[in-house]
Amino acid sequence: MNNKKITKSIVIKLIAIISSIYGIVRTYTSPLTFSYFTTLSNIFITIMLLVFLIKDICLVSKLKN
Repeated sequence: MNNKKITKSIVIKLIAIISSIYGIVRTYTSPLTFSYFTTLSNIFITIMLLVFLIKDICLVSKLKN
């Protein structure tokens, strides 16, 4: 992978993470909100995006060295 592809990947993941967190915060009404499947799946996707974002950032730092 080259730097351009990794940079695009990082930007897309950041936008998706921010959007997901924003959506979760905007729809939160009570602790029962976390019992809805959609909210749980959004949290799962956000966590997975964070994992792959960290992986991409590590990859960029390795390419610079």
